[in-house]
Amino acid sequence: QNRPTLVRGKCGFASRLSGSTEMVERTERHISELKKVKMAGTSVSSVDQKEPWTLAQLGCGTAFTVARANSGLLYSWGRGDQGQLGLGIVEDVWAPRQLHFPGGRLVADIAVGFDHVIALVHGTGEIFSWGKGEDGQLGTGHSKGSLEPIPIVGFRHFIRCSAGDQHSAAIRRVGNKNRLYTWGS
Repeated sequence: QNRPTLVRGKCGFASRLSGSTEMVERTERHISELKKVKMAGTSVSSVDQKEPWTLAQLGCGTAFTVARANSGLLYSWGRGDQGQLGLGIVEDVWAPRQLHFPGGRLVADIAVGFDHVIALVHGTGEIFSWGKGEDGQLGTGHSKGSLEPIPIVGFRHFIRCSAGDQHSAAIRRVGNKNRLYTWGS
């Protein structure tokens, strides 16, 4: 399927790790230790910007990386043979470069798959996608890739997104309920 599809019915999630209470206790202890560590912001400089930007989110695909700055701007670098960098080119780029969204939209969340990326736009809840699309993972209604961010037309009010190897998913807020949509193979 290459359009977002609502997942109906009840979904269950695992509440324990491998059924081991020891693993759960060790994980909880590790999390409480991490909470005690005060972390400083990470600053990164890119090729096309003189000023460093503060890293808010990072996603890694197959030999490429996409980063979201606190400002909502996106940067990408690495292997680009499938258009997964979103820069409008099919070539490798080895230093961060800023992606440009139509209308200057800012990004609230990103998800990186094997050779594709989806991004949730701040404010509208639109989802844009780019990269390899032959398995429908871009959600555009066809099986073509894209070298630049393109919107999933007709869908808004998404609040979270995720990407796998050849598929994607997002949670959409409809009224007072959250709905799960999936697409790709």
